[in-house]
Amino acid sequence: MDCYAVPAYSTNASPRFVVVWDLHWNVIESHQLEPTQDLPDAMAAAVARLAGDGWHANGSTLSSLVYFYRGNERRLLMFTPKDPDRTAHEAFIPFTEMARMAPVHEHREARGDSILQ
Repeated sequence: MDCYAVPAYSTNASPRFVVVWDLHWNVIESHQLEPTQDLPDAMAAAVARLAGDGWHANGSTLSSLVYFYRGNERRLLMFTPKDPDRTAHEAFIPFTEMARMAPVHEHREARGDSILQ
């Protein structure tokens, strides 16, 4: 059986970031990786650094994200193509698009259709 290919490990020229988050999505630290950097090696180095600081990996360290714990604290280490320091909103937010649309029953009433049909 083939293994799942981790998209964050794909080889291309786009920037990648290794980010440590708390469990409320607050960035604790982040580093931009060079496009030519070996991503599995970068993950292994980040895991080793956190382990050296007393953090314990909770699960496999072979994926693009790993949860860590130390006492009652939890952290998430992950690769991402998105710059964690960029605060601009995404281009498409479905909830704001839906809010602009009138409810379905208003469209039917405008055409003269019954809501119960």
